[in-house]
Amino acid sequence: MEEGELKDLIPLRMEKSNAKLKTAEYLLRIREDKSIVIPEYFMKRYRLIPKQQIEILEEKDGLRITKKRQDVYDKFVELLGEGLKGVEWRDIEAWREDRCF
Repeated sequence: MEEGELKDLIPLRMEKSNAKLKTAEYLLRIREDKSIVIPEYFMKRYRLIPKQQIEILEEKDGLRITKKRQDVYDKFVELLGEGLKGVEWRDIEAWREDRCF
């Protein structure tokens, strides 16, 4: 994370497992106009874009912000379609029949 990206972000707790980040908690400030700015670091890391919808999940101990599930699903379908370009349905059926018990 770059120094300039920490402007409105205050790290609270980080937990690592096998040298990889497992969880991290940060503190953001709510602005006077009641908005929260997501730091550029997270925008890039989680491939968020301006005006994109996000979900706020209310949990017993607070709120959790996530990418809109439909966006993740749509990206999965797009990537699956890219991987199956040029494949005919009969080829898929033949592949499945070869592997049935």
